[in-house]
Amino acid sequence: MNIHPAIPALLLLVAPALGQNARRDKTPPIPQPIPAEVVQATESLRAGMPAMAARQMEAWRAKIPARQRSAESDWIYAESLLHSGQAAKALEVLLARKDPSASNPRTVFLKAECLRDLGRNGEAEMAYRTLFADPDFGPRARSGAALALRASGRNPEALEALGDLTDADATMIRCDLLLDTGRVGDARALIGTIPPGSGSAGLHLRYLEGKIALAEGAHDTAMQSFRAVLNAGQGLDLRLLSGATLGYAEACLKADQPEDAEDILVKFIERMSMDQLLAPAFSQYERVLTAQDGSSDEILKKWRDETPLETRRNLAILTLARLRFHQKRTADAIKLLQDWPDPATVHTTRAMLQLAEWLLDQKRPQEALAAIAKGRAADHTTAARLDLLEGRARFDTGDYPAARAAFIKAAKDPALAEDARFDAALTRLAAGDSAGYLEDYKEFSAAYPESPRRRELLLEEGMLRARQREPAAQETLQRFTRDFPNHPRKADAFVALAELAGMAGNTAVAKVLLKEAADASPQPATRERIEYFSIQLMEDDPDVPIDLTAKAAQKFLADHPGSPLRFDALMKLGELYYSMEDFPAARTQFETAAEEYPARAETPLFLAARAALKSRAPDAINAAIERFERVYRMEGSLKLRARLEQAQLKARLEQYTEALVLYDSVLNAAPPTDLLVETRIAKGETLFAIGLTDPSKLPLASAMFAEAAETPDAGAYWTNQALWKKGQALEKIGSPSEALLAYNAVLLTLANGKSTEHFWFYKAGFDAARLLEAEAQWQSAAALYERLSDTGGPRATEAAARRDRLRLEQFLWVDEKVPTTRSGGQ
Repeated sequence: MNIHPAIPALLLLVAPALGQNARRDKTPPIPQPIPAEVVQATESLRAGMPAMAARQMEAWRAKIPARQRSAESDWIYAESLLHSGQAAKALEVLLARKDPSASNPRTVFLKAECLRDLGRNGEAEMAYRTLFADPDFGPRARSGAALALRASGRNPEALEALGDLTDADATMIRCDLLLDTGRVGDARALIGTIPPGSGSAGLHLRYLEGKIALAEGAHDTAMQSFRAVLNAGQGLDLRLLSGATLGYAEACLKADQPEDAEDILVKFIERMSMDQLLAPAFSQYERVLTAQDGSSDEILKKWRDETPLETRRNLAILTLARLRFHQKRTADAIKLLQDWPDPATVHTTRAMLQLAEWLLDQKRPQEALAAIAKGRAADHTTAARLDLLEGRARFDTGDYPAARAAFIKAAKDPALAEDARFDAALTRLAAGDSAGYLEDYKEFSAAYPESPRRRELLLEEGMLRARQREPAAQETLQRFTRDFPNHPRKADAFVALAELAGMAGNTAVAKVLLKEAADASPQPATRERIEYFSIQLMEDDPDVPIDLTAKAAQKFLADHPGSPLRFDALMKLGELYYSMEDFPAARTQFETAAEEYPARAETPLFLAARAALKSRAPDAINAAIERFERVYRMEGSLKLRARLEQAQLKARLEQYTEALVLYDSVLNAAPPTDLLVETRIAKGETLFAIGLTDPSKLPLASAMFAEAAETPDAGAYWTNQALWKKGQALEKIGSPSEALLAYNAVLLTLANGKSTEHFWFYKAGFDAARLLEAEAQWQSAAALYERLSDTGGPRATEAAARRDRLRLEQFLWVDEKVPTTRSGGQ
């Protein structure tokens, strides 16, 4: 990687810039006499070595009782911590002071700086505002408040906070605010009022010229301006250094020189410690890596694993996770954030917000709620965003009252209020509270009379009712199409009406409604829904050959390669091929769906494994095992089912030891009842297979079948199967009497009216009769066959034939009476 000429200058400037930043904070001389350690720490801070100053102060403080520490010494310590990337600890030091110095302007200003560094911009702004009138800290407080407001997206208020300040910092901030909103002409006019100068003033002017050139697309000019700033020897403070570095990287990126952008950002990140400087640098670095397909992430891993600085480590993890997500490695991205390190910081909240969004996209609301709870514990200042996400997670779990409560809390934030109140109305709708929904609709309309979402609420009402198959859905959707004939989403209403008709089996009506949707100038996404639902109607129509439906699905995928419905179409085509018994083609579609949509890969991978087994390809079993393993590692709803399938395949391959380990992993995971009894039976079958060559395993097989049969609420099919297989194992052991009892237990379930299951019932009945015949218990065997024939089930005729055969062969007479012996010669 080539080193750009601007890099050496950057490295040389970092330490002096730190020193100048400390001097700009006007650190007052500490009155004599003072301890030598504090003097040395002050000199280290002024020399641009805040980490050294912090250690010197910590060594001194360890020897001095808290009550003997002056406010001045705490200021030095807090400032050292702040500038060495330990804003949270610095804030603790300042908050610990309870004497009059707690309200000293310097204390308040440092608190505000710490809060802004921690991303707690609302609190920071409030603290800064208390200093606007202070003669010493007023200008810097106004600039700090403007930066906090800009970080919160409140640019008009940020401009207002700057007031009439004309210093270099304020001019930089004002120019950035103008450029944020695309007011390039105003920004250029602003710098036109700045007289040319040298030193710091000249550098600020060059920086602003670079920003404007960048906004105008003059990338080479921008790079020249930023390079001139970075190569300067004097007058370069931290904010200017950071702005010029980020500007230079952005210009490189837009000029298609990402390697140069990466070089300068890496050097900057490795030498910075303050959160407010590192966070934007990491954001820029993420963009650079994303722009470089196949770029190395080794530096991020190094910062994650080796850096002693908490801020750099956390930002590296967050950036690495977002990079994995961009690479469509969603599972890896989620795992990185789920393993987020302690202690909690402001970055923990950012990470948990991102994690919750990903989990909600994957329909994993319970895990999203856990991430939200962790985010709340780390930082309360983003509560509104967390409330909004919690509401959506609660909505997905069906807990509509809790969802609504979260949305109402989120609505207290003006920036989120419209979204939150919209979602809150939908919770009442989903909960079936029509009166409450109508109330919310009226309130939303009053609060946002010009919002297009008013009409969308009516549409969403109809669509939600349609998904829930409520009778009122049709009326709501028809009212929408009637009252808003020119609404751009009118076609959506017709599609929902068509889907309602389709679910009711009215295919002809559904086709008519789809045509109306197509004629209503649908948006591209809606047109795709029309085409996709047409495929579903073809599938439901018995007169349409399945191969024509498959061709329609193929055409949809070819015509709409980027459609949001592509996943559904791939799954549909796979299912159609599966029904056509074209298992290799089905496997291809399922695997394509899993590869292209890793966040939704669980079900297609599972079905791909099933299709592979059906295909009887040479690699079928091993391919299926590998795909079931991937499903298991996704930690989704099919995790344990995939593990069971793996175990059964291992048993087919006679890899019995591995199979038993896999069965136990399922049993130890507290599976649901159906999976529990199925796994117990499968494990018993494997033990039985081993027992054919190692008879010592047969009692274990019998015990496992017995355990399966005793599973509560397992259902007659599984219970009877387990009892029959227990009987088989007991026969192999050489215990026919116990086997007979096991078979009879199956017969009792039908006799007692507990079951209408016939498959295992007849198997057990015929095997019990066989054992009785083997013992020459002809009468009992015949009676048992008669009992089987009397059930009227699918093998009743076979049982009657056996009964009749046995009676003829053994001379059994139905009406024969057992003679009674009379005593006394009677």
